[in-house]
Amino acid sequence: MLKLAKRGDEKAIASVLNYLLNDKGIQVVEATLNHGCLRIVLESLSVCDRDSTVAFLHQAVTNLAIDSAKSLMICARQPGKYAPLWSETLALTTRLENKNFHNTKITNSQGKKQNKLQQWLAKFPLTSFISAREWEN
Repeated sequence: MLKLAKRGDEKAIASVLNYLLNDKGIQVVEATLNHGCLRIVLESLSVCDRDSTVAFLHQAVTNLAIDSAKSLMICARQPGKYAPLWSETLALTTRLENKNFHNTKITNSQGKKQNKLQQWLAKFPLTSFISAREWEN
């Protein structure tokens, strides 16, 4: 699945991101890659925190290193609604450019989230720069 996501397979990208967002109450309902822009549409019953969600998804997509994706557009909406609650567009940088910024030490205070992060990192080492802080939110 990860190899497909890295190649720009939209369904695989949505599946990987849904796995990461599973316990946050947020679902990726659409992932499209068009003219170098990866557009992700999120749905959540409650309004998800914009800053932490954008930071988390930006880092996750950067770590996927999708060659054809040069920018990321994130739109959040409530189920059954078409109009977004918010949207944000960001440039995607390489994983190496973000290495020093996102290399955050994991502490024991994260409990289950730390275990889930460790399991994810064991399966998909490509995401090794997703910080524990981003998993807390």
